[in-house]
Order: sequence, then structure tokens, then C-alpha cells
Amino acid sequence: MSFGGGAPSVPQPSSEEIARRARELAEEQERIKTAAAEEKRKQLLASRSSRSGTVLTGGSGVTDEANVARKKLLGS
Repeated sequence: MSFGGGAPSVPQPSSEEIARRARELAEEQERIKTAAAEEKRKQLLASRSSRSGTVLTGGSGVTDEANVARKKLLGS
């Protein structure tokens, strides 16, 4: 059983079109790389600033008295 016809022919792109598309792809990849680097830098800065606010001790450690009192149950 034959259905006839064949695959439609696809026109081949010109060398200028190939070169233009290659430049566009290279520029897009550079933009993506730059955006990723900027995002990583922002995350690094954010993580540095958030951790520095949580450090409560100095080089000598905690100098306060420890809270060792037992909690009391309500109703006892």
C-alpha cells in the first residue's frame, strides 16, 4: 500500500543566517551566564549578612550563667 508523496523538502539556511544565529546563541549564553553569576553573588551576600547577625558570642565564648533551673508543670 503506497500513500504517495514524500517528505517535504526543507530549505537549507544560508551561511549568513547560520553565522547570525550562532552570534545570537553566544550572546544569549553570555547573558545567562552573567545573570547566574549575579544571582549567585546576591545569594552569597545575603547569606553572609544573615549569618553575621546570629553570632552572639565573641572569641571567649558565652560568659553568662547557664539557666539550669527545672521547669515546673502547670497544675502540679
